[in-house]
Amino acid sequence: MTPLKNYILLIITAWCFNTYAQSDYFLIVTSDLDCFLRVDGKQVAKISKGLKKQIIITKGIHIISAVTLDGYYKEQKEVNVKNQKEFIQINLLAKIASTKEHDKLLKRHNMVYVEGGSFQMGDIFGDGDRDEFKHKVQLNSFYIGRFEVTVEMFRQFIDATSYETRADKDGWAYTWNGQRIIQEYGANWSTTALEPKAPVACIAWLDAIKYCNWLSQKEGFKSCYKIIDTTVTFNQSADGYRLPTEAEWEFAARGGRKSKGYKFSGGNDGLDYGWVKENSDYKVHRVGLKKPNELGIYDMIGNVSEWCYDYYFKDYYLSDGGIHKNPIGPEDGRGRAQRGGGALFPVRYSRPSNRQMATENEKSVLEGFRIVRNAQ
Repeated sequence: MTPLKNYILLIITAWCFNTYAQSDYFLIVTSDLDCFLRVDGKQVAKISKGLKKQIIITKGIHIISAVTLDGYYKEQKEVNVKNQKEFIQINLLAKIASTKEHDKLLKRHNMVYVEGGSFQMGDIFGDGDRDEFKHKVQLNSFYIGRFEVTVEMFRQFIDATSYETRADKDGWAYTWNGQRIIQEYGANWSTTALEPKAPVACIAWLDAIKYCNWLSQKEGFKSCYKIIDTTVTFNQSADGYRLPTEAEWEFAARGGRKSKGYKFSGGNDGLDYGWVKENSDYKVHRVGLKKPNELGIYDMIGNVSEWCYDYYFKDYYLSDGGIHKNPIGPEDGRGRAQRGGGALFPVRYSRPSNRQMATENEKSVLEGFRIVRNAQ
């Protein structure tokens, strides 16, 4: 098989030998480019161009991936090693991006590359709420917005489509009057906008979904969401823009594979990394004013509560001892998950594992979002 132009070909073959442990298999790996081989998110070998490499793998389902040098996308395949003397061959075509093209992907909408991997999701410090069950999650790589979607970004969507948000249709949104949250008639994303680079707020879940589809179509990507009235179907493999899942959001907030194990996103003192009740003066602030986390992502603490795709269910992540691979939450629920706390929330509610829930039609001065894309 000859690689296509601008592609590399990685051939992986697996053959079972009789070993002392009957569940052990040998992977025989060759590649036409130097790369690192990973099994289930863990690096197991360095593969030199043109040379065979032999590693041991156990029976069962595994995610086999290859990570090449900068400028190359990572490709991965799921393999079910189950029968002795079984021969498996995997052809991985990994698209090559020029340095200029790769940089453009990272700079577009200030996206940050989050390399996939496994992590412990939930309350790892033992001081969380009852819905923050610890469990193992494995994620593919993705891009995430360095900043929350801003007023100026959302205005482009409105200007191009004349879209009416949920607040526009209902004629009101929840706002802060200096003492408490009130139902303010006439309030929407525009009336509550403090400045162009502040996070857009008063955004309902479906408003965020439609923004993602518009941006995908505008840039020639496949939309992640099929929308019929208020029913949304998620195509998880599409290459367009979308909301993060709860797992993706938490992984990015913790710093991904660069995590240093901090209690908050970026450090152990949350006030240095976000706008919360203790330091916000009860209002959202321009994005990027606080310190970023290990991945260079800003405002994962406070400012606005950020919509995730998932339906919220309190016990969904009750650990079953297994690994959740690219989870997208339960099939239905009373509302959608939000993450990150907000400018009116105490800092403890802005921990990476803290979960919030709101109905899909809720829109308040504390609700916004950020975007993600699959890393192809």
